[in-house]
Amino acid sequence: MNNLGNWIGEICAVILPINEKSYNGNSNSSIAVCTLSSIDLLRKISKSDLMNDIYIVGRLLSENKGIDSMIQHVNQNKKINKIIVCGKEVWGHKAGHSLFQLHQNGI
Repeated sequence: MNNLGNWIGEICAVILPINEKSYNGNSNSSIAVCTLSSIDLLRKISKSDLMNDIYIVGRLLSENKGIDSMIQHVNQNKKINKIIVCGKEVWGHKAGHSLFQLHQNGI
């Protein structure tokens, strides 16, 4: 099923591309915001005054590549020590749940 899910994800990326991945805010902030699959929420936050208090806001669509990318970004930006998770999960994926499990149980 995982290969099928990856294949479907690749098709969706071509047919229905979502350009918004992340927006940078205050580089002195220690806060990152993850909106899961909620693109409208991502856009609203990116255009709000909250960006004065947020290092980065971005989406998380998958348990694998998405969390890997998030970990890389946090490791490269040592100021980030808080991640606020909000929004809706992607149908068929549990990226938010997986992120909470990673926090709770470690790597």
